Amino acid sequence: MVPNPEEVTDEMLAADSPFMQARMAWAERQEKLAVTDDSRQLDLTDMPKFGGRWKRSLGESIEAMTPGLAVLLLTFAASVMVTLMRFLTYDPR
Repeated sequence: MVPNPEEVTDEMLAADSPFMQARMAWAERQEKLAVTDDSRQLDLTDMPKFGGRWKRSLGESIEAMTPGLAVLLLTFAASVMVTLMRFLTYDPR
């Protein structure tokens, strides 16, 4: 990351400039740190795949979200039922 991007000139962006050499050294250090530290690695396995079929149709989207939606609705229904049962059996005496 560049701290002050407004101050970067065209001369600084030349491949052999000290600024760009420092940036490349920083990027290499970050890559070495990413190899040794698992918390620096970004998992993109659930991201949409690019290529021929990266868009899903509505039917495919509904098919993909049905299990999660079913769990969500069943959990909500169970919590409402438990809450209603607690209120119905409450004895204020």
